[in-house]
Amino acid sequence: MKALARELAVETMTRPFSGDNPALYTSLNAMVAGIPVEAWTLGEAPADAEVSA
Repeated sequence: MKALARELAVETMTRPFSGDNPALYTSLNAMVAGIPVEAWTLGEAPADAEVSA
């Protein structure tokens, strides 16, 4: 995601996916040749994260 953001000259946003899921959600928004592009990825939860069931 970071490499794509560099190529598109945009920033990424990274945050926990939700209150129940601490996995990191990274996204970007860009315009490519006049077409809106949205990309995201969901990483694995940190090893020391507490996950509620």
